[in-house]
Amino acid sequence: MSIGQRVKELRGHLTLAEFAEPLGVSTSSIHAIEIGKSKPSYDVAFKICELYECSLDWLLRGIGTKNGASPSKIEETDVITIKKDKYISLLEELNETKTELLKKEQERSNTTNTPNKESITKA
Repeated sequence: MSIGQRVKELRGHLTLAEFAEPLGVSTSSIHAIEIGKSKPSYDVAFKICELYECSLDWLLRGIGTKNGASPSKIEETDVITIKKDKYISLLEELNETKTELLKKEQERSNTTNTPNKESITKA
C-alpha cells in the first residue's frame, strides 16, 4: 500500500476539502498525494497523524499498524539480521566503551583513596 492509499484510507468519506482544511493545505495537494504525484511534507504528515491518530511509521512507510500498537509479546522466533562485519564492528565498539568506562572508574577510585598533602602533614 502506498502513502497515497493510506492517506485515502484515513480520509474515508470526507471530501478532499474537509480533509485538507484542518491540515492547512489545498485539495489539490491532498489529491496529488493520493494519486502518488507527491508526498506530504513532514509537517503535513505529522498533522495527519495527530488528527487521525495514526502512527507516522505506518503513514509514511507502511510499517507496523495504523494506530502504532506494537505486538504485546515478542516471539522467540523473531530474528534480527545483521551482516557479520557490522556485528563484529559493534562488538569492538562496545568493548572499547566498556574499557574506557572501567578506566574512568578505576581513576575515580584511585583519586578518592589517595590522601591529600594536608592529611599527610597533619598525621
